Amino acid sequence: MIHHEGISYLDSDDIYYYHCHVDKNEIEKYRNRWYKVICVIEFKNIPDHMNTYFVPQQKLEEFLKSNPERLLDIIPTSLSEVKEILSKYDIQI
Repeated sequence: MIHHEGISYLDSDDIYYYHCHVDKNEIEKYRNRWYKVICVIEFKNIPDHMNTYFVPQQKLEEFLKSNPERLLDIIPTSLSEVKEILSKYDIQI
């Protein structure tokens, strides 16, 4: 495989991004990850409400498309951490 990498810029969005060629094994390591997705709902007459979602990688893209809340952060996490947090509320997955 020809190795190629670099930095690019989306002028219209004021965003920089790194790009490179990868093989399938590199992509596979992301398949079973979980993410903490932190969002906020802003209200006019009551305090804002922050929600933390635990989303498996295979559902992340659809979740981000359909969730109307304002995104604050996306943090990679492990299944064991998700299980530990949920177990505090007697939820098991």
